[in-house]
Amino acid sequence: MQLNETKNLTDYIAAGGHPDSEVNQRIRRRLVEREVMHNLCSTVEFVTQYGQEAEQIDYDELMGLLSGQDWEEPARDHISDMDRNDLLTALGEYGADLPGVDEDNEDDDADEGGDLSDDQLRQMLIEEIGGDWQEFCETERLDPHDLDVYEHWAVTSWFKRRLAEHGEITGELLDFDVWGRTCTGQAIAMDHVIASIAAEMEILENQRNSWEVNNKPQALATD
Repeated sequence: MQLNETKNLTDYIAAGGHPDSEVNQRIRRRLVEREVMHNLCSTVEFVTQYGQEAEQIDYDELMGLLSGQDWEEPARDHISDMDRNDLLTALGEYGADLPGVDEDNEDDDADEGGDLSDDQLRQMLIEEIGGDWQEFCETERLDPHDLDVYEHWAVTSWFKRRLAEHGEITGELLDFDVWGRTCTGQAIAMDHVIASIAAEMEILENQRNSWEVNNKPQALATD
């Protein structure tokens, strides 16, 4: 696969892309500048201490911005530990279109995975899960990881949706669309989720819609 054909960060890296390259750092900073608007750390702290009784504050929504659960990491860890039989069983439960056994293959050890490697089966399972990590974890009886929020930022409504798709903590407060950032100490542009969203937008270096140095960012997405 060529870089200009990639549509996610995993494929971009596999094709030889470097999401932390100097060019991509600039692209990611431009994305953050466009989508992340205001630091709300002090606002959230004040409202948490003094605004519980205010009618315009949804207290449950506020509490949801202070912590959360990560279902993706335990799911991915579990998938990485699954043996071939477990992978084939899980894929069968999802109704995946497996290549099957070659009719001319007389090998008794042949399985429904055909010539696919275990890693390819793992990637197929991840694609079948389609981001619904919680359902997978509940089926496999896996516990989520607890998340602590360190920063709060006002973001665009579009970016809020994209962050939520990646399991980030999001919500609303005082008419702001809010992102509860679960890491701190580095520039937002360096967060893995920013690289992931940029790759899915296909704006990284040498991707189809690349925002390289001399290109202007496209208009705000609405899908």
